Amino acid sequence: MNDIDRFSFFKSYLEGIEKLKNEEDKKEMTWSIVQYVYYNKKPVWSKREREKKELIWTLVEPNLRTSINRANSSKKKKEENQN
Repeated sequence: MNDIDRFSFFKSYLEGIEKLKNEEDKKEMTWSIVQYVYYNKKPVWSKREREKKELIWTLVEPNLRTSINRANSSKKKKEENQN
């Protein structure tokens, strides 16, 4: 697990996830977001609605990457200010 202690979960993520029909797919998508942020783990999708999940991911991933970069940058600045 990395050192990030929070990230932004935008309403647009929820709106994309809500487009999935099956509750298990919604859970898979949500859990994939969390694992990506905290474990740097790229998702591997189950077969059901794979194309839709890949589309949602394409739209979500850049924002997640920005959140991760900001969190890392903020942490680095705090560490530099403590020295």
